[in-house]
Amino acid sequence: MCKVSIYCLIDPVSQQIRYIGKSNNIAKRYLGTWNIKIKEGKRKDKWIKSIIKKGLKPEVEIID
Repeated sequence: MCKVSIYCLIDPVSQQIRYIGKSNNIAKRYLGTWNIKIKEGKRKDKWIKSIIKKGLKPEVEIID
């Protein structure tokens, strides 16, 4: 059985939690966020792209 982890993405400027998700491989999921395609209506994707354009990356924190 795979262990599923709950994680959050934190804005590096405001230090506010912007997204909460789950994954059974946090490292793979975190690295994969930098190669996302902006999907219409996906605020999370637009937010991540805007952070990357500033030369920053969201911080990740494992919650559970």
